[in-house]
Amino acid sequence: MEQLAAHTPLDRAPTRETEERYPEIIGGLSVALAETFKIMYLEDKNSQTGHWEDVTVVLDRLL
Repeated sequence: MEQLAAHTPLDRAPTRETEERYPEIIGGLSVALAETFKIMYLEDKNSQTGHWEDVTVVLDRLL
């Protein structure tokens, strides 16, 4: 959220169709996050701060 707040607003609003798909988009990103954790830290059951930082770097590069 802090990163999003730092970005300047877009010059146009998303379409209604895009807004209606927000749940799907956010759900897909959540699944991608979970799958990335699973791939990178298969043996770990409790994620640590460092794990979140690593996974965030991967997802930031993909997005």
